[in-house]
Amino acid sequence: MWGTIRGFIRRHRVLSTVAGAVFLGLFSGFGKVFGQYFAEEVLAWITMRF
Repeated sequence: MWGTIRGFIRRHRVLSTVAGAVFLGLFSGFGKVFGQYFAEEVLAWITMRF
């Protein structure tokens, strides 16, 4: 599996860089949204408890 991915990256450096940047952007965006939602849920739970 990793060998195939490494071979692909070696052959398509530019494509891999672009894909990596897009993936990182999506992932950080998802993390931000998810983190915000999670923080709100935790805060709501804490305020309901006390």
